[in-house]
Amino acid sequence: MPQDEEPTTAEEHWASRDPEGQPPRAAVFGLPRMVLESRSRLGPTATPAEVCEELHAAGVAVTEDEVKGVWT
Repeated sequence: MPQDEEPTTAEEHWASRDPEGQPPRAAVFGLPRMVLESRSRLGPTATPAEVCEELHAAGVAVTEDEVKGVWT
């Protein structure tokens, strides 16, 4: 759909017309959400250190103490 056309469905209304121009995931989701998702992927035996390592691998600059601060 061209930029100047009005959306006709809810999907078109909420969809991004510029997906490459969207901010990175780490800028959109907060740390609690990222820690929760990482723990879910790693499983019930995940440690704060493992979660921190996974977040570092995804390009999120976070310390283990910050991960522990939102650990629930």
